[in-house]
Amino acid sequence: MKRDNNKKLVALLVLAFLMLSSVRAVEGILDWTKVAMMTRTMKTVCLGRFLIDLPGQARISMAPAFVDGFDIVSHPETDDEFNARVAAREAELRSQANGLGKPSLEKVREYRDGGKTGKVLVSGRWRDSLAENGKLVPYEGVAVDAYLRSGDMTFILTAIDYDPAKIDNALKLFAKLSARKADEIPSERGFCIGRGFIRDPLSAEQGESVALLAGLPDHPDVNISFSSVVGAAAAPGIIERSAQAMADYPLILRPAVRTLREGVRTVNGLGGEEIGVKITEPNFVTTFTYDWEMRAGVKDVLAPLLALQLQTGVPLPGGRAVQSSLAEGAVNELWENIVASIRVRPSMAAKAPADEPAAPILGTLASAGDSCPSSGWWQCNEGGDGVSVLGGKRQFLRKGQRMPQALLMPRPSLWDKMRGLQPSYESVSPTGWKLVDRRARGRGASSAPLALAGLAAGDASAASAPLGSCARTGELCPVSGWWRCEDAEALDGTRWFGQGGVLPDATFSMPPAWFAKNGGGPPVIQRRCSWKLVRRAEAPHAERVAEEDPAV
Repeated sequence: MKRDNNKKLVALLVLAFLMLSSVRAVEGILDWTKVAMMTRTMKTVCLGRFLIDLPGQARISMAPAFVDGFDIVSHPETDDEFNARVAAREAELRSQANGLGKPSLEKVREYRDGGKTGKVLVSGRWRDSLAENGKLVPYEGVAVDAYLRSGDMTFILTAIDYDPAKIDNALKLFAKLSARKADEIPSERGFCIGRGFIRDPLSAEQGESVALLAGLPDHPDVNISFSSVVGAAAAPGIIERSAQAMADYPLILRPAVRTLREGVRTVNGLGGEEIGVKITEPNFVTTFTYDWEMRAGVKDVLAPLLALQLQTGVPLPGGRAVQSSLAEGAVNELWENIVASIRVRPSMAAKAPADEPAAPILGTLASAGDSCPSSGWWQCNEGGDGVSVLGGKRQFLRKGQRMPQALLMPRPSLWDKMRGLQPSYESVSPTGWKLVDRRARGRGASSAPLALAGLAAGDASAASAPLGSCARTGELCPVSGWWRCEDAEALDGTRWFGQGGVLPDATFSMPPAWFAKNGGGPPVIQRRCSWKLVRRAEAPHAERVAEEDPAV
């Protein structure tokens, strides 16, 4: 009788196990079906310089971005709310003192560009000294609160310890930062942050980073995170870290962790490592964690520390792990749909040079204090009648430098000469400058003899050429006028040639070291070049040659 009871008990246990297995199998099939429905509609999200597809029902939140030393957050609000926010923060800072006992708010910078407006508040200056190589080195920092309004979005850039010499970086980011729609995928090169986009150029040294978190409404225990960090320090890969964690795990608990997948995995050309584990928690629930990670490259914005993680069984804050709401097969299916979608965001190349503003033409005018619009030789409108200009009436100026105010030097008096002084003064009005030669480098006058044009071997009276026409050394000059050597290294510059003459070689100076190695020789050589017609003229004018480029 006792033996019969044991048989019945075993039978009941086997039946219970089979029923439980059947239930789990049915649940697994239902979960897989749910995932199939969930991933049928995916939405593409732009994060940093990458794209990832997530289930259409996923609820996504963006963590604060970090670029060039600033934490950046964004959120929609009205213009009135934006103005009230900025005014309140400015008033708060004005009422405070910094660490030096002075008013905290020390600088306010306004920003306006098209439809964007902003304000930068600099406050909280501090000073300290730190030991460096056995010496005390003084340090100084400020806090920056920068607010930008673009479209319906507000962007807040903050830094609590920033280099005072670099606060203009906030304004530079303002110029590149603009709002975008939640589902908008920018076509330009740059960096996606929440509801914003920062156009390139951005360098790896600026340390861009951003992350997102996603949850599924029907599966609150499922968490998805994806992050991109440029400039991350070198560290062991995820497989090595996982092995170390397992080695540190108590022996008695190791059976609770089962590795489902582990190895190198390249996703759309992005080389990384992947690991997936199934864990039986101390409260006997089952959870899953899948990770894929691409390790950071060196100074490359397209090779950040890129990390994707999918977790199930995640408890509410302060609670214990819960049973995964998805079975193993369903988790695997969901993971594959997400991880396989990671790719670099396609973007347009930089604008072609043809889209850039045309270079200033000869004769362009500029005044002292202006930014030089083009590298070349500029002639000032000052001087003459015995008054010379320091540096010369014609000076080589580079694009972007400030146009100088001419220092005028009249003839010294006898008393000045006796004292060895040269009187000088500046005009009360800004010096005017005119572009007379667009050569890309400065070149002083050369005393070397230039090659002469040859005589025509035949009749060239019927020849003609429009401005901009080119002819080479040895060809007949098609029209009388001023011709410019197209080789910027030539000493010839712009010269007058008569119609029908044979165009000469160009003259070039040779490095002194070359002659020292070759037993001395002439300081110049002559070789063929291309000549370009810049101005028709029947005869040269000596006075023009002495004062300015005849191409004007």
